[in-house]
Amino acid sequence: QSKAKQAKQKRKMMILSYVVLSLAGVASAKYLREPATGAVGSVDLELASFDETSNALHGWKEMNDPVMGGLSTGTFEIVDNLGLFQGQVVDVPKLQAPGFCQCQTTTPLKFDASAYLAGGIALTVKTSTPDYAGFHFSFNAIGAPRHHGSHELYGSYKANFALDTTEWTRVVIPFDTFSWDWSDFTGDCDTKDPNDGFQHQCCSTNADMCPDALRLKEIIGLQVWAEGAEGNFTLDIKSIHATLNMDQGPVRQVEMSS
Repeated sequence: QSKAKQAKQKRKMMILSYVVLSLAGVASAKYLREPATGAVGSVDLELASFDETSNALHGWKEMNDPVMGGLSTGTFEIVDNLGLFQGQVVDVPKLQAPGFCQCQTTTPLKFDASAYLAGGIALTVKTSTPDYAGFHFSFNAIGAPRHHGSHELYGSYKANFALDTTEWTRVVIPFDTFSWDWSDFTGDCDTKDPNDGFQHQCCSTNADMCPDALRLKEIIGLQVWAEGAEGNFTLDIKSIHATLNMDQGPVRQVEMSS
């Protein structure tokens, strides 16, 4: 079977899984809230929390590359107000490239983060595997283009992030590092697809790939990924925000309890 056919099969299986999850979300539409918004200069806009008292508590689903013949394994669960994402990414035999594990929101949501265009996405997280090189974050937005070869219902913007500590930390991913033109093979925007040689593009080299205020106005889905790199990984997630505060670093215990 050619690599082109293998990639096509992978994309079909991914969109099938996405459709199933989206339909499940529609069935829960009674939980849909009006778009949450934030004003410039205000506090961060909370996009996701795992605290039962939060307005940003969503349903989540974990999915691995076995949907397209891979062998990666992962789990996601909510324990003590934290989202616990862990697993192992291994090569997909048919593609001879690392696969993926992903956790994504499943209940309907809508956030207006347009006031935070000059900022980014802030994750409050902890890992026991800081050497793992495949962490990515993405978000769906109404009107976002779909990446090359994609069969997503909605386009998404994706960027990678790295952790260098096993302590709780605040990592900020600037919006100008996100691109809608990411690769199914690596999750990155600066790589070339092995099946057809398509070269992806990043926001830093082509502004057309960047999220803008119009797209940030209607964020409708969130995803956390481990992909494009083999290895075991763990990621404990406390919260996800849109922010104008680009400071990163350790999170104090008092902040963790608030």
